[in-house]
Amino acid sequence: MSAAKKPEERRREPFFRELSIGDSIDAEKRTVELSFSSDMPYKRFDWWENRYYEEVLSHEPGAVDLQRLAEIGVVLVNHDSRKLPVGAVEKAWLDGNKGRALVRFDDDPESDAVFQKVQKGIMRGVSVGYVVDEWQITEPSDGRLARETATKWEPLEISIVSVPADSSVGVGRSLDTQNDEGGTQMAVKEEMVVDTPQVETPDLDKVRSEGSRAERERVREILETCKRFDVDSAPYIETGQSVDEVRAAVLDVLAKKQSESRVANIHVESDDKEKFRSAVIDGISKRCGLKTEDDERNDYAGMSFLMIADRCLSRAGDTRRGDPMAWLSRAMSTSDFPYICGAIANKAMLEGWNDTHETWREWCGVGSVPDFKIQTLIGVGAFGNLPALVEGEEYKYAERSETHETVQIGTFGQMFALTRQVIINDDLSVFSDVMRELGAAAKRTVAALPYALLAANPKLGDGVTLFHQTSHKNTGTAGAISIDTLNEGELKMSQHKDWGGNKRLGISPKFLLAPMALKGHVRQFFATQLIGAVENQPNLYNPWFQGGGLTPIFDHGLDDNDDGTWYLAADKGKTVRVYFLNGVQSPYLESKDGWNIDGTEWKVRIDAAAAAVDYRGLFRNTGPQD
Repeated sequence: MSAAKKPEERRREPFFRELSIGDSIDAEKRTVELSFSSDMPYKRFDWWENRYYEEVLSHEPGAVDLQRLAEIGVVLVNHDSRKLPVGAVEKAWLDGNKGRALVRFDDDPESDAVFQKVQKGIMRGVSVGYVVDEWQITEPSDGRLARETATKWEPLEISIVSVPADSSVGVGRSLDTQNDEGGTQMAVKEEMVVDTPQVETPDLDKVRSEGSRAERERVREILETCKRFDVDSAPYIETGQSVDEVRAAVLDVLAKKQSESRVANIHVESDDKEKFRSAVIDGISKRCGLKTEDDERNDYAGMSFLMIADRCLSRAGDTRRGDPMAWLSRAMSTSDFPYICGAIANKAMLEGWNDTHETWREWCGVGSVPDFKIQTLIGVGAFGNLPALVEGEEYKYAERSETHETVQIGTFGQMFALTRQVIINDDLSVFSDVMRELGAAAKRTVAALPYALLAANPKLGDGVTLFHQTSHKNTGTAGAISIDTLNEGELKMSQHKDWGGNKRLGISPKFLLAPMALKGHVRQFFATQLIGAVENQPNLYNPWFQGGGLTPIFDHGLDDNDDGTWYLAADKGKTVRVYFLNGVQSPYLESKDGWNIDGTEWKVRIDAAAAAVDYRGLFRNTGPQD
């Protein structure tokens, strides 16, 4: 067994998987139809990380490149490429979540011998060799193993194997191979015990001779195995352990040694890497005007973006320079520089998100949906008063009415590119300003959703628009905010009944929603204690003085539609809710290497939607009409 390889090195090596041949054998045409792959998870062991993980081969459209296998694919025996192929791949295709192939065996003696063994069921194992170009890595969580999904992979050849892999040690491994983390196979020795009707008298001398020979062979193999890996063999020989047991024990010893050595090294390297990254991110943040934890001096704050990239290359052991456009591409492939760029982009975006004012959270609720499908929101009616019962009368089950509304999440997003020209020109502030503005734009996008909903006046689950004079009885006589118009809204809101019409709910308005154009008028009205009445009559007390229990909320989103319309809303979350995909209430930032541009593309997106959950807690007045 060779030294453990880093995951990124291991993932570039060939892998192997094994299945069994089915019954689709055409002896006349010398063809066999077989499955060579599936999307079932395979448990493997990562010697570098010292942990088990699951490997999955994706069979989604575009994930598997079958061109090479279909055009020049061959059939080998036990993946031995030193010998001539015994057949060729006639056709390869995907059948749902499986890869299938039609193979044809040659008619030369060696190939025919293998084909005969396949027909007789002696050789039933099928193994595919493949390489992976792109991985999707999912870290372990909630007791589940880490998962590495091959999202771009290519089968190279199909082999007929004599013995399938031993699942107890992971598919595609051999104890005596050179690559325990790639796709080599493990040879499993099995002994078949056959009952014989004849009982012979044992030859004691022969038995002793065979026992001595077996013991010498056991000791010899244990000594060789332990010597190869510098492990003390004495305890294993003295305790009488078998060769297989010793091999398993040696693997455990090696894994423990590698883990102890690697943990110490990685701890030092990790600390140094994190210190470097943190210092650079702090310095760039200070230079861009982003918020930092302290005001201490930072040398990286005075470095250009190009100098930062140079430092990252040097730390990766790359001292080649020359054309900046060329070595900047190499810098983007290191682990440090993309991480630093991503951290600055994310920090600027979230700062723009957090610094942008929003008003909807003061009166709207928040919900979560699991996917982009249309979701149904159920509302249940209240019980009426308990009915009187005469003596001996049975109790009756109460019925509760239901109502439903729907909501469907939408995606909002935009892209920006960090080009090599920006880095060379040291336009770092442009990059951070754009990311900050994208974060603010995401915040404004979500903030506009509930107010756009009010202005759109959509149809609800009962087929009636949100605000309707006769059916929903939640619109008022058009007019400016006054004692009469507010009293009318309060009265209509209080007269609503539960969904079954059993009782009045006595809903009270808690919020006044108005456009910025009415802000001055509302403030003046709420600050007026006495209002002039009929001539020669005393002034009237303003019951809405200092708000009268209402919290005024002003938002530009209402000005965009009608700067005269205003609304009343009941308790927070009882009228309108803003829903987020899986409850994620902040924007998501992702990046990829640009294809049409020289640099990295950044995408900001957020998934959200607003929905009215109950019209009874809302009231609309369209304001004075010209």
